[in-house]
Formats: sequence, structure tokens, C-alpha cells
Amino acid sequence: MSGGWKVGVDVGLCVGSGLCQGLAPEHFGPGEDGSTEALRTGIEPDDAVYDAAWGCPGEAISIVEVDTGNVVSPS
Repeated sequence: MSGGWKVGVDVGLCVGSGLCQGLAPEHFGPGEDGSTEALRTGIEPDDAVYDAAWGCPGEAISIVEVDTGNVVSPS
């Protein structure tokens, strides 16, 4: 996917706040043990996903540019 993002959720850091699911429900859903999971790992850049990553209280969401490997969100 050219120009896309790879999105991941570190379940070890996820505190289960649900903020990401509220901001970007088409990209995040419930995972095991109350954590959240990325519903798709390869996506086009999306402001809602960016906001979810930066607002995540556990800093569990990572976004990396596919083409460059540059980190977009905190991790």
C-alpha cells in the first residue's frame, strides 16, 4: 500500500479506555481481556486514527508510514 499506514495496538500497554473505539470505530474494536485491537493493520492515513493514537492514555497505538518506516504516533 503506497502512502499508507501500518497501525498496531500493544495489548500490554492498552488500558482499555475505549477512546480509540469511540474516535475511530471502523479501525478499532474490542480485543481479548478488555483490550483493544486494530481491525485492519494497513490503512490509508486517517485523522481519526491519528487522534486516537495521540489521545491513547496508555500510548498503546502505533502508526508507521509504510513507504518510509517513519513513526507517525507515539509508541
